[in-house]
Amino acid sequence: APAAGFAVGACGRTGVSVTVQVDNGDAALFSTAGTGWRSSTTGEGYAGGGDYLFNAAGVPPWAAWKLNLPEDGKYEVLVRFPAHANRSSRALYRLYADLGGPALENRVDQRNAAGFASLGTHQLTRSAWIELDTTDADGYTVADLVSAEKK
Repeated sequence: APAAGFAVGACGRTGVSVTVQVDNGDAALFSTAGTGWRSSTTGEGYAGGGDYLFNAAGVPPWAAWKLNLPEDGKYEVLVRFPAHANRSSRALYRLYADLGGPALENRVDQRNAAGFASLGTHQLTRSAWIELDTTDADGYTVADLVSAEKK
């Protein structure tokens, strides 16, 4: 059975999609490093457990989501956050397709995106995870929800 915070559809049936979502409120699958992360419910566009986390520009911590996918396969990876003018225009997400593999880096403008921003469609293993690095951000960086949709 999926851990809390997941929305998983039926797997292996034609026409039925599999979507896994992990929110910042899921302590078993989300973690942060450093002391700069703060919780907020200000603004619109955040999802999941009732809040999101943000970090000031240039503070070196990171946030990470373990996807805990039900099966290996091709997934579109999406991130969600409330957009605002004070957000980073170059939030750095690193997607690790498996535990030992290299990272696929994606920059996301968190100032203007509405809803989900895609990190692309990739071949992932069940152990895939995502890291949000705030080191060179040029505004507040927001960690909220990530989603993987099987293709």
